[in-house]
Amino acid sequence: STHEPSWDLPSELASDLVIYWPTAYHWSPTVEWLNHIFISISKLVGVERAVIDQGPYEGTVIAQFFYQGHSYRVAIDFSDYMDHICQEALEGATCYFKMQYRRDGYGDDRIVPGGYPVSSPYFYQFLSKLRQDCDQKAKLYDVYGRFGLRFSAEIRRKAIALLSAAPDLNFVGGTEFVRNSRFLRDMARTKIGIDLPGNGDFCFRLIDYLAIGVCVIRPRPRTELPIPLIPNEHIIYCHEDLSDLVPLCRRYLADDAERERIARNARNYFDRYLHREQLARYYLHQFARALSRRAGGWPMPLGHRV
Repeated sequence: STHEPSWDLPSELASDLVIYWPTAYHWSPTVEWLNHIFISISKLVGVERAVIDQGPYEGTVIAQFFYQGHSYRVAIDFSDYMDHICQEALEGATCYFKMQYRRDGYGDDRIVPGGYPVSSPYFYQFLSKLRQDCDQKAKLYDVYGRFGLRFSAEIRRKAIALLSAAPDLNFVGGTEFVRNSRFLRDMARTKIGIDLPGNGDFCFRLIDYLAIGVCVIRPRPRTELPIPLIPNEHIIYCHEDLSDLVPLCRRYLADDAERERIARNARNYFDRYLHREQLARYYLHQFARALSRRAGGWPMPLGHRV
Protein backbone atom coordinates (compact mmCIF):
# COMPACT_ATOMS: atom_id res chain seq x y z
CA SER A 1 0.00 0.00 0.00
CA THR A 2 0.99 3.61 -0.48
CA HIS A 3 1.67 5.79 2.53
CA GLU A 4 2.37 9.49 2.97
CA PRO A 5 5.98 9.97 1.84
CA SER A 6 8.49 11.80 4.00
CA TRP A 7 9.78 14.54 1.73
CA ASP A 8 11.07 16.79 4.50
CA LEU A 9 14.55 18.15 3.85
CA PRO A 10 17.59 17.86 6.10
CA SER A 11 18.03 21.31 7.68
CA GLU A 12 21.62 21.62 6.45
CA LEU A 13 20.51 20.94 2.88
CA ALA A 14 17.81 23.61 3.06
CA SER A 15 20.27 26.18 4.44
CA ASP A 16 23.42 25.37 2.44
CA LEU A 17 22.16 24.29 -0.99
CA VAL A 18 22.21 26.77 -3.87
CA ILE A 19 20.72 25.78 -7.21
CA TYR A 20 21.89 27.36 -10.44
CA TRP A 21 18.96 27.18 -12.81
CA PRO A 22 19.37 27.74 -16.57
CA THR A 23 18.32 31.10 -17.97
CA ALA A 24 17.31 29.43 -21.24
CA TYR A 25 16.26 25.96 -22.32
CA HIS A 26 17.20 23.91 -25.35
CA TRP A 27 13.49 23.87 -26.30
CA SER A 28 11.92 27.23 -25.42
CA PRO A 29 8.31 26.02 -24.73
CA THR A 30 9.72 24.10 -21.76
CA VAL A 31 9.38 27.29 -19.71
CA GLU A 32 5.57 27.02 -19.82
CA TRP A 33 5.51 24.07 -17.43
CA LEU A 34 9.01 23.74 -15.93
CA ASN A 35 8.58 27.18 -14.39
CA HIS A 36 6.18 25.60 -11.89
CA ILE A 37 9.02 23.54 -10.43
CA PHE A 38 11.41 26.50 -10.54
CA ILE A 39 8.96 28.73 -8.62
CA SER A 40 8.33 26.14 -5.93
CA ILE A 41 11.96 25.12 -5.44
CA SER A 42 12.83 28.81 -5.08
CA LYS A 43 10.62 28.93 -1.97
CA LEU A 44 12.63 26.16 -0.30
CA VAL A 45 16.30 26.79 -1.11
CA GLY A 46 18.47 29.43 -2.70
CA VAL A 47 18.06 29.52 -6.48
CA GLU A 48 19.93 31.72 -8.95
CA ARG A 49 19.55 31.99 -12.69
CA ALA A 50 22.72 31.15 -14.57
CA VAL A 51 23.94 30.49 -18.08
CA ILE A 52 24.26 26.70 -18.12
CA ASP A 53 25.18 24.85 -21.27
CA GLN A 54 22.16 22.79 -22.33
CA GLY A 55 24.33 21.30 -25.06
CA PRO A 56 23.00 18.51 -27.22
CA TYR A 57 20.76 17.25 -24.41
CA GLU A 58 17.57 17.07 -26.44
CA GLY A 59 14.48 16.68 -24.28
CA THR A 60 16.47 17.36 -21.12
CA VAL A 61 17.16 20.36 -18.88
CA ILE A 62 20.41 20.59 -16.92
CA ALA A 63 20.71 22.42 -13.59
CA GLN A 64 23.67 22.66 -11.23
CA PHE A 65 23.18 22.04 -7.51
CA PHE A 66 25.99 23.59 -5.42
CA TYR A 67 26.39 22.15 -1.93
CA GLN A 68 29.24 22.42 0.59
CA GLY A 69 31.83 23.33 -2.00
CA HIS A 70 30.81 20.78 -4.61
CA SER A 71 28.76 21.13 -7.79
CA TYR A 72 26.35 18.39 -8.84
CA ARG A 73 24.64 17.95 -12.18
CA VAL A 74 20.88 17.33 -12.06
CA ALA A 75 18.99 16.43 -15.24
CA ILE A 76 15.25 16.76 -15.84
CA ASP A 77 14.18 14.64 -18.81
CA PHE A 78 10.85 15.71 -20.31
CA SER A 79 11.14 13.58 -23.45
CA ASP A 80 7.93 11.80 -24.42
CA TYR A 81 9.85 8.58 -25.12
CA MET A 82 9.96 6.33 -22.07
CA ASP A 83 12.74 4.14 -23.50
CA HIS A 84 15.01 7.09 -24.27
CA ILE A 85 17.62 8.19 -21.75
CA CYS A 86 19.92 11.03 -22.78
CA GLN A 87 23.26 9.38 -22.07
CA GLU A 88 25.17 12.66 -22.46
CA ALA A 89 23.02 14.23 -19.74
CA LEU A 90 23.16 11.14 -17.53
CA GLU A 91 26.95 11.01 -17.67
CA GLY A 92 28.20 12.69 -14.52
CA ALA A 93 24.68 13.36 -13.23
CA THR A 94 23.93 12.92 -9.55
CA CYS A 95 20.21 12.68 -10.19
CA TYR A 96 18.21 12.20 -13.40
CA PHE A 97 14.47 12.89 -13.26
CA LYS A 98 12.55 11.09 -16.00
CA MET A 99 8.98 12.34 -16.49
CA GLN A 100 7.89 9.49 -18.77
CA TYR A 101 9.43 7.00 -16.35
CA ARG A 102 9.17 3.39 -17.52
CA ARG A 103 7.34 1.24 -14.99
CA ASP A 104 10.13 -1.37 -14.74
CA GLY A 105 12.85 1.26 -14.38
CA TYR A 106 16.24 1.55 -16.05
CA GLY A 107 18.67 -0.36 -13.85
CA ASP A 108 20.33 2.86 -12.64
CA ASP A 109 19.36 4.26 -9.25
CA ARG A 110 20.20 7.79 -10.40
CA ILE A 111 17.20 7.67 -12.76
CA VAL A 112 14.02 8.36 -10.79
CA PRO A 113 10.42 9.24 -11.71
CA GLY A 114 10.12 12.93 -12.50
CA GLY A 115 6.43 13.37 -11.86
CA TYR A 116 4.42 15.32 -14.39
CA PRO A 117 3.27 18.96 -14.47
CA VAL A 118 -0.02 20.63 -15.30
CA SER A 119 -0.66 22.01 -18.77
CA SER A 120 -0.70 25.78 -18.41
CA PRO A 121 1.68 28.34 -16.87
CA TYR A 122 -1.46 29.97 -15.44
CA PHE A 123 -3.06 26.78 -14.15
CA TYR A 124 -2.58 27.45 -10.45
CA GLN A 125 -4.17 30.88 -10.75
CA PHE A 126 -7.39 29.23 -11.93
CA LEU A 127 -7.32 26.02 -9.89
CA SER A 128 -9.44 27.27 -6.99
CA LYS A 129 -12.17 28.49 -9.36
CA LEU A 130 -12.06 25.27 -11.39
CA ARG A 131 -12.49 23.22 -8.23
CA GLN A 132 -15.32 25.45 -7.07
CA ASP A 133 -17.12 24.94 -10.38
CA CYS A 134 -16.46 21.21 -10.17
CA ASP A 135 -17.92 20.98 -6.67
CA GLN A 136 -20.81 23.43 -6.84
CA LYS A 137 -22.09 23.73 -10.39
CA ALA A 138 -24.26 21.19 -12.15
CA LYS A 139 -22.40 18.89 -14.52
CA LEU A 140 -22.78 19.78 -18.18
CA TYR A 141 -21.32 16.55 -19.55
CA ASP A 142 -21.56 12.89 -18.69
CA VAL A 143 -18.45 11.75 -20.57
CA TYR A 144 -15.93 14.21 -22.00
CA GLY A 145 -12.68 13.97 -23.93
CA ARG A 146 -10.88 16.04 -26.57
CA PHE A 147 -7.87 14.76 -28.46
CA GLY A 148 -5.66 15.90 -31.28
CA LEU A 149 -4.66 13.35 -33.88
CA ARG A 150 -1.02 14.30 -34.25
CA PHE A 151 -0.03 11.50 -31.88
CA SER A 152 -1.59 8.10 -31.07
CA ALA A 153 -4.20 8.75 -33.74
CA GLU A 154 -5.34 5.13 -33.99
CA ILE A 155 -6.34 4.64 -30.35
CA ARG A 156 -7.79 8.14 -30.15
CA ARG A 157 -9.97 7.62 -33.23
CA LYS A 158 -11.08 4.26 -31.88
CA ALA A 159 -12.04 5.69 -28.48
CA ILE A 160 -13.98 8.56 -30.04
CA ALA A 161 -15.81 6.14 -32.34
CA LEU A 162 -16.73 3.80 -29.48
CA LEU A 163 -17.96 6.59 -27.24
CA SER A 164 -19.85 8.35 -30.03
CA ALA A 165 -21.60 5.09 -30.98
CA ALA A 166 -23.09 4.82 -27.47
CA PRO A 167 -25.76 7.55 -27.37
CA ASP A 168 -26.64 6.83 -23.75
CA LEU A 169 -23.20 8.14 -22.72
CA ASN A 170 -23.89 11.62 -24.13
CA PHE A 171 -20.23 11.84 -25.09
CA VAL A 172 -18.93 15.34 -25.80
CA GLY A 173 -15.54 16.07 -27.32
CA GLY A 174 -13.79 14.50 -30.26
CA THR A 175 -11.01 16.13 -32.24
CA GLU A 176 -12.25 19.72 -32.39
CA PHE A 177 -9.71 22.17 -30.97
CA VAL A 178 -10.72 24.50 -28.15
CA ARG A 179 -8.63 26.95 -26.14
CA ASN A 180 -6.95 25.55 -23.04
CA SER A 181 -9.04 27.77 -20.76
CA ARG A 182 -12.25 26.39 -22.29
CA PHE A 183 -10.87 22.85 -22.07
CA LEU A 184 -10.20 23.25 -18.35
CA ARG A 185 -13.64 24.74 -17.69
CA ASP A 186 -15.21 21.80 -19.50
CA MET A 187 -13.15 19.36 -17.44
CA ALA A 188 -14.57 20.86 -14.27
CA ARG A 189 -18.15 20.29 -15.46
CA THR A 190 -17.93 16.63 -16.52
CA LYS A 191 -18.79 13.48 -14.59
CA ILE A 192 -16.19 11.31 -16.34
CA GLY A 193 -13.04 12.45 -18.12
CA ILE A 194 -11.44 10.25 -20.78
CA ASP A 195 -7.65 10.24 -21.02
CA LEU A 196 -5.59 8.52 -23.71
CA PRO A 197 -1.90 8.25 -24.59
CA GLY A 198 -0.33 10.93 -26.74
CA ASN A 199 3.26 11.02 -27.94
CA GLY A 200 4.01 9.59 -24.50
CA ASP A 201 1.83 7.59 -22.16
CA PHE A 202 1.41 10.58 -19.82
CA CYS A 203 -0.22 13.76 -21.09
CA PHE A 204 -0.94 17.07 -19.38
CA ARG A 205 -4.64 16.19 -19.66
CA LEU A 206 -4.36 13.47 -17.01
CA ILE A 207 -2.68 15.73 -14.47
CA ASP A 208 -5.21 18.51 -15.09
CA TYR A 209 -8.09 16.08 -14.50
CA LEU A 210 -6.53 14.86 -11.25
CA ALA A 211 -5.89 18.40 -10.04
CA ILE A 212 -9.48 19.52 -10.62
CA GLY A 213 -10.90 16.32 -9.16
CA VAL A 214 -12.47 14.31 -11.97
CA CYS A 215 -13.10 10.58 -12.27
CA VAL A 216 -10.76 9.53 -15.09
CA ILE A 217 -10.99 6.44 -17.28
CA ARG A 218 -8.03 5.50 -19.49
CA PRO A 219 -5.82 2.56 -20.49
CA ARG A 220 -3.13 1.82 -17.93
CA PRO A 221 0.06 3.70 -18.83
CA ARG A 222 3.39 1.94 -19.19
CA THR A 223 4.91 4.83 -17.26
CA GLU A 224 4.80 5.62 -13.55
CA LEU A 225 4.58 8.64 -11.27
CA PRO A 226 6.72 8.99 -8.11
CA ILE A 227 3.85 7.52 -6.08
CA PRO A 228 1.89 5.18 -8.37
CA LEU A 229 -1.80 5.80 -8.98
CA ILE A 230 -3.91 3.05 -7.43
CA PRO A 231 -6.53 1.57 -9.79
CA ASN A 232 -10.12 1.98 -8.58
CA GLU A 233 -8.93 4.43 -5.92
CA HIS A 234 -7.46 7.35 -7.85
CA ILE A 235 -8.31 6.35 -11.42
CA ILE A 236 -10.14 3.72 -13.50
CA TYR A 237 -8.12 1.70 -16.00
CA CYS A 238 -9.76 0.17 -19.04
CA HIS A 239 -8.26 -2.55 -21.23
CA GLU A 240 -5.52 -1.55 -23.64
CA ASP A 241 -7.77 -2.48 -26.58
CA LEU A 242 -10.60 -0.29 -25.14
CA SER A 243 -12.96 -3.27 -25.17
CA ASP A 244 -14.41 -2.31 -21.79
CA LEU A 245 -14.27 1.48 -22.18
CA VAL A 246 -17.98 1.94 -22.85
CA PRO A 247 -19.12 -0.55 -20.16
CA LEU A 248 -16.91 1.18 -17.60
CA CYS A 249 -18.35 4.57 -18.51
CA ARG A 250 -21.86 3.16 -18.07
CA ARG A 251 -20.96 1.59 -14.75
CA TYR A 252 -19.54 4.76 -13.23
CA LEU A 253 -22.23 7.02 -14.64
CA ALA A 254 -24.76 4.82 -12.84
CA ASP A 255 -22.86 4.85 -9.52
CA ASP A 256 -22.69 8.46 -8.36
CA ALA A 257 -21.20 7.66 -4.96
CA GLU A 258 -18.33 5.57 -6.32
CA ARG A 259 -17.58 7.98 -9.14
CA GLU A 260 -17.49 10.93 -6.76
CA ARG A 261 -15.30 9.00 -4.31
CA ILE A 262 -12.72 8.37 -7.01
CA ALA A 263 -12.88 12.01 -8.08
CA ARG A 264 -12.19 13.15 -4.50
CA ASN A 265 -9.33 10.69 -4.21
CA ALA A 266 -7.88 11.96 -7.49
CA ARG A 267 -7.79 15.51 -6.17
CA ASN A 268 -6.29 14.43 -2.86
CA TYR A 269 -3.66 12.43 -4.73
CA PHE A 270 -2.70 15.50 -6.76
CA ASP A 271 -2.44 17.68 -3.66
CA ARG A 272 -0.26 15.15 -1.83
CA TYR A 273 2.04 14.07 -4.64
CA LEU A 274 1.81 16.21 -7.79
CA HIS A 275 1.10 19.79 -6.71
CA ARG A 276 4.08 21.89 -7.73
CA GLU A 277 5.04 22.53 -4.09
CA GLN A 278 5.07 18.79 -3.44
CA LEU A 279 7.05 18.09 -6.60
CA ALA A 280 9.65 20.65 -5.52
CA ARG A 281 10.06 18.89 -2.17
CA TYR A 282 10.24 15.54 -3.94
CA TYR A 283 13.00 16.76 -6.29
CA LEU A 284 15.08 18.08 -3.40
CA HIS A 285 14.41 14.93 -1.41
CA GLN A 286 15.65 12.73 -4.24
CA PHE A 287 18.77 14.89 -4.57
CA ALA A 288 19.40 14.39 -0.83
CA ARG A 289 18.95 10.64 -1.28
CA ALA A 290 21.46 10.67 -4.11
CA LEU A 291 23.98 12.50 -1.91
CA SER A 292 23.31 10.00 0.85
CA ARG A 293 24.15 7.11 -1.46
CA ARG A 294 27.37 8.79 -2.56
CA ALA A 295 28.44 9.70 0.97
CA GLY A 296 27.43 6.40 2.53
CA GLY A 297 24.74 7.89 4.72
CA TRP A 298 23.00 11.05 5.87
CA PRO A 299 22.64 12.32 9.41
CA MET A 300 18.85 11.93 9.29
CA PRO A 301 16.51 9.28 7.84
CA LEU A 302 15.53 9.85 4.23
CA GLY A 303 12.66 7.36 4.04
CA HIS A 304 10.42 7.80 1.00
CA ARG A 305 7.98 4.91 0.95
CA VAL A 306 6.94 2.26 3.45
